[in-house]
Amino acid sequence: YKDITDISVYVKFPIKGEKNKYLLAWTTTPWTLPGNFALAVNKDDIYAVVESVTAEGVKESLILAKDRLVSAKADLKVVTEIKGGELVGVEYEPPFGYFLNKDFPGKEKAWKVYSGEFVTMTDGTGIVHIAPGYGEDDMTLSKKESIPFIHHVTTEGKFAEAVTDFKGLLVKPKDDEATGANHQSSDIEIIKYLAKKGLLFGKEKIIHSYPHCYRCETPLYYYAIPAWFVKISESK
Repeated sequence: YKDITDISVYVKFPIKGEKNKYLLAWTTTPWTLPGNFALAVNKDDIYAVVESVTAEGVKESLILAKDRLVSAKADLKVVTEIKGGELVGVEYEPPFGYFLNKDFPGKEKAWKVYSGEFVTMTDGTGIVHIAPGYGEDDMTLSKKESIPFIHHVTTEGKFAEAVTDFKGLLVKPKDDEATGANHQSSDIEIIKYLAKKGLLFGKEKIIHSYPHCYRCETPLYYYAIPAWFVKISESK
């Protein structure tokens, strides 16, 4: 593990059927956002519906945990409060629509809000972005709720062909002064895309401990793959 600087983002997820109303989620791994298939809240915590005004003067409603209002670092007016459990089942539009028009098993379970015991109020917004193939909690919730996932990253660590705007880019390249490669480069492209679509609420640099290959120092990440385990003691 090495301490590195990354960019965390606050992303607006449009609530289906509602105009200018969003769920506000936070992530330290912007490159996983094209693989978003769910959001998670803590059903027992209190969430606030707040009013915000964009730089263009558009009024919008945002939902985030009441205890995490300070994380937004913005002037937000609380309109009402609701229990997290009331958000469970809410449908939203994913920030990246690469898989919206594709058919796949369990699609009816995708892009909804679920309850997750792992959602805490220590950081972020109290709403967690779920990319089932790229995190332990994400995969656990996916299995429990039958949330589907499709890998948007190849086994070479590049954005897959379906991710048309970024296909072929390494999602977490190794820093290399000679070539100018930077571990934040793909995250920056994702952030630019979100800003262009009006879905970027905010961003900030963070320093955190991140896993690297101990031989070549390439950044590592979770990647779900099928696996089989053989109980040797029963067959030797």
